[in-house]
Amino acid sequence: MLLLSVQWLKGMNRIVLVLCMAGMLTAACGDKKKVSMTGDEPVTVEEFIQFFPEIKLPFTIADTTLRKNTGDSALIAYNVFTQFIPDSIITKEFGKVKPKIYRLGRVKQAGRETYLFVKATSPAKRVGYLITFGKSNQYLKTLPLVRNSDTYTNVYGSLDKKFQITTYREKRDKTGDVDFKRNVYIYNDASNEFTLILTEPNEEIIEDIINPIDTLSQKNKYTGDYV
Repeated sequence: MLLLSVQWLKGMNRIVLVLCMAGMLTAACGDKKKVSMTGDEPVTVEEFIQFFPEIKLPFTIADTTLRKNTGDSALIAYNVFTQFIPDSIITKEFGKVKPKIYRLGRVKQAGRETYLFVKATSPAKRVGYLITFGKSNQYLKTLPLVRNSDTYTNVYGSLDKKFQITTYREKRDKTGDVDFKRNVYIYNDASNEFTLILTEPNEEIIEDIINPIDTLSQKNKYTGDYV
C-alpha cells in the first residue's frame, strides 16, 4: 500500500509539472510585445501594418468619420508614419503643419495588396487616405479618399468587396438642388496607379462635341478614331 502511494505521488508530481510548463508556455505566448507607435522605439514595416486592426469590406470613410474623435491608442507618431509613407503625401495636403495621424483599418486582397485606411487631422483640415502595400510589404501608392467639407456638402470614400474604390461628393445649394460626382477606381499594379474606371456626374452631357480627329484626312489603311 505504501509503495502504491509513493508511485501515485510521483505520477501526480509529473502531472503538476506538465501543467506548470504548459501554463508558462501559454503565458509566454500571450505576453507578446505590444508595439509602440509613439516614435520612442524602432518599428518594422510588418509591425506597422499589423498595428492596423483587420476590417471587413465594404468599408467607408465619410466626412463624419473625419470629425469623430479617435482615441490616442490609434495614434501614429509622424516620424513613424513617414518612415514607411513618403512625407510628400502629407505635405501635399497639410503643408508645413504636422497633423495627428490615426489608424482606422486594414484589409488584404488574397495573394495581392494590403490596404490601410488612415485619418490625418489638423485644426484646419482633415483627410482620409487609402494606402497600399505590396505582397512583400513594400509601399506602393496612396489615394486621398475624403477631405473635410462645408455644411452643404457630404463626402465619402469606400472600398468594396471587389476592391473597387469609390469617392463620392454631394453638394446641396441654398435652393435645395443637389450636384454630385461619383468616381470609381481600381488599383492597377502594372502601372502602380489608381486607375479611374467610372465617373458619374449629374451634370447634363454636352451633345455637340467637336472631334478634331474627324477633320483629318484618311490616307492610310488603318486610319481611324480609336478612342
